[in-house]
Amino acid sequence: MRCTLITFLLTSSLAALLGVAGCSTSGPAFQEEAVTGDRALVYIFRESAVGGSASAFKIFANGEHITNMSNGGYYPYSAAAGKLELKAKIKANALNFGLGITFTAQPELALDVVGGETYFVQFEFGSLGGPKLKLVDRQVGLDKIRDCNKTEALL
Repeated sequence: MRCTLITFLLTSSLAALLGVAGCSTSGPAFQEEAVTGDRALVYIFRESAVGGSASAFKIFANGEHITNMSNGGYYPYSAAAGKLELKAKIKANALNFGLGITFTAQPELALDVVGGETYFVQFEFGSLGGPKLKLVDRQVGLDKIRDCNKTEALL
């Protein structure tokens, strides 16, 4: 019985470790980009953390699915000046039984963006475990995003 328990614990620990390692973003490291023309640059980022690390989230801008956000990722979104609505939904996977659930813990953020400006939006988990998007100031954003890797755009 004791041997079975130890085997179970070791197997579970290894599976959890591999699951966390397999869900990190592996794109290029963060590099600040220039803002072009009359568009705004919005960095959406998710710091690397153990909590929720196995879940990827779909990120939407004004209703359009723009990228999938994994643990330790960022995405530079070029937005037209004006109203910008960002939303996060969990990406269906085996851990959530294949359900794409929208949580109620502030998965939406509405901004009025100005052309030529740069914004930083942090993705984190709210008190109810769902996604939370919040605007942070430039210095906080730069400090937190530096260890993130770029996620891919959806084509």
